[in-house]
Amino acid sequence: EMDTPEARFAASVDRLQPLLLNFYSEGHAWRKHGVKRSQVIERNRHIEKGSLELWRFAEELINESVKRGYLLDG
Repeated sequence: EMDTPEARFAASVDRLQPLLLNFYSEGHAWRKHGVKRSQVIERNRHIEKGSLELWRFAEELINESVKRGYLLDG
């Protein structure tokens, strides 16, 4: 339910794992399903509530994924 700071942090870490998996697999699932940057942002936005630093890292991964062609811009 993300009622405590610890729970929000744990949820942030949980959401970071799929981002890392997609990044290091060169966007395999994202490319397969035609996922857009805006969809990834929307799905992972709550990372910011648990850790601003993790959210900045997630944004860097997302932006780099667009640059490398792993994720569609938009």
